[in-house]
Amino acid sequence: SLPAIAIGVETSPKDVLNDKPRKRNENLLSKRVSLIVTLEGLLIALCTLFAYRYGLKESIACARTMAFLTLCLARLLHSFNCACEESVFTRIIRFRNINWCLILSFLIGFVLVNAIMVIPSFANILESVILSRNQIIYIYLLSFMPFIIIQSIKIFKTLKSKIKK
Repeated sequence: SLPAIAIGVETSPKDVLNDKPRKRNENLLSKRVSLIVTLEGLLIALCTLFAYRYGLKESIACARTMAFLTLCLARLLHSFNCACEESVFTRIIRFRNINWCLILSFLIGFVLVNAIMVIPSFANILESVILSRNQIIYIYLLSFMPFIIIQSIKIFKTLKSKIKK
C-alpha cells in the first residue's frame, strides 16, 4: 500500500498538458497499456512460481514462504517500474524528479520483508519458515529479475528515441 500511495505524489511531466485528451469512446487502458501490464504481471508470476518450485525441494512450507517473499519483494520493486515512463536509473543519474516518498516506502517494505525472512517471531506471525542464505539469495535474484528486465527495456526505449532525434 505504501508504494501505491507514494506513486500518487509522483511529479507530473512538465509537458503533460501538451498531450491530446483521449477520445470519449476510448478505453481508459489502451491495448498497449493492457499488454504491458499483462506481460509485467506474467513476469512477476513466473519468478514467483520458480521460487515456489525451488522451495519445494525442502518442504511445502518453505515453498510457500519463498513464493510469498518473492512476490512481496518483486511487487515492492515493481512500484519503481510503475512510477514513470523513464527508467529509475535515468532519474538517479540526473538526480531529478526523485520520489523520496517512494524510496522511503520501498525501504520500509524491504525491511519488513527481510524481517520475515530472518526473525523467527515475525516468521511465526505469518506462519512462514526461516530461510537459508541460499534460499534468500535465490529470492533476491528472482525478485530483482523483473525489475532489471523492465528497467532495461525503459533505458533501451529512451536511447532509441534519442537516436531518432
